[in-house]
Amino acid sequence: MAIGMEKRKQIQEQRREQILDVACQLFDKNGYSETRIIDIANVAGISKGLVYNYFSSKEDILYAFTDSMNECLDELNQYDSPRAAMKEFAVRLLSPLEQTGYIPPLRIFITVDIKNEIKNPKRPNPASEYFGAEYFENLIKKGQALGEFKQGDSKLFADIYWKYLLGCLIGYLNKDDQNYVLPNIDEVLLFLDRE
Repeated sequence: MAIGMEKRKQIQEQRREQILDVACQLFDKNGYSETRIIDIANVAGISKGLVYNYFSSKEDILYAFTDSMNECLDELNQYDSPRAAMKEFAVRLLSPLEQTGYIPPLRIFITVDIKNEIKNPKRPNPASEYFGAEYFENLIKKGQALGEFKQGDSKLFADIYWKYLLGCLIGYLNKDDQNYVLPNIDEVLLFLDRE
């Protein structure tokens, strides 16, 4: 008995999401370079060939995270409080899967950028070195306009916060799982408080 077109489409979407979920976990745990298509297939319980039915390469799997990354960033932009958005960004970026049940695709892109693992000029990394400073500058400007943050050079403030988060992420990537403690983001954000 043949399955209907709608059911087939649903199964295909579920399989694609399964591949992406497994890939995200493996990229986060082992690193992009150390994860192979066969590793993704084995953990997903499917054949390597089936992975290739959905994605032509490991790089295609990585870039498939772009949409969910942008959705997450858009969600944070909708927060009424820029401080709350900046804190949530940091918590998501720096929290292990065991604490949140979520691996942010942005963390994968930043890690790939830090390790210089993708060198494809036709597909620049959406989380390049300047990504965070530009993203946070807009939130800081919004916070200044709302009176939530002190006035000053929003670009400089954004760069400071972004570089702090990158340093924390490097620490996270080199963490000893037993002793990892999420930094106190509220204390870090005090530098933006109105005087």
